Amino acid sequence: MPRLKILDKTIKALFAKSGNICAFPDCEQVLITDENQVIGEICHIYDANKGGRYNSKQTDEDRRDISNLILFCPTHHKITHNVVKYPASKLINIKKRHENKMRQFGIKYKLSDKNLNLLKKEMDLFWYKSEQISKEDKSSSGYKMEINSKQDYYELFKELNEIMDNRTDMLNEALGYFTEENFEKIKLLLEKYGANFDKLKEIPYTENKFINRYWEYYAIGMHNITTRLKIITTQMFIQYLETILKINPRDKKLREKLNFQKRVFKKLVKSAYYFD
Repeated sequence: MPRLKILDKTIKALFAKSGNICAFPDCEQVLITDENQVIGEICHIYDANKGGRYNSKQTDEDRRDISNLILFCPTHHKITHNVVKYPASKLINIKKRHENKMRQFGIKYKLSDKNLNLLKKEMDLFWYKSEQISKEDKSSSGYKMEINSKQDYYELFKELNEIMDNRTDMLNEALGYFTEENFEKIKLLLEKYGANFDKLKEIPYTENKFINRYWEYYAIGMHNITTRLKIITTQMFIQYLETILKINPRDKKLREKLNFQKRVFKKLVKSAYYFD
């Protein structure tokens, strides 16, 4: 039997008790921003499906009850997937301490119907369908790129920069095979087996497939494009972190990430020149 959907009144009560703040200790991540951007994720303490922290003694109603639900930011939702380090008993204590803290400080959050709809649509429908499309495509089994909807903004930017770095290394390596020096080595090798290259010099280089006719594109154009992409993505990353830090000014880890990206950006700016 598929798990039951969480009731609207339960979601509203959950956000009210959480104060719209991640329940993980010392995390102050706001779960729905002033711009109605949904960041938070509703997590089951005892899993809704078999495996992990699943409790066979619970009913389906128990599983969707507010006592079995806790709100985390994406990072801490992922961290608490470790069922050994974070058993159900520990999550229950985290939820209890957090909600008591919110109550003591008089922090409450009223989830509007508009935000509730955004939460349900953005968190459930879109990512679920995206992952299903990826999983159900059997046309190229074993080669399909899977979608990981649990990656947060930081992880996605990090992966993007790594891909660009790898792409640059691959291009540089490929260029090494299209040089006149390597071509001369090939000629010497073939001459040992009786090949005659006397008339080769008469052939225009544009017609010689063994000499790179697109050297300027690879060595100059691609460098300029890759460098510019690196600057743009790092700039976007910094602006994103600055926005989130305004919401969570006391988040030390977030500040460290921002300072690190600023140092990366300064190095990029110093070394960023167009090749011509």
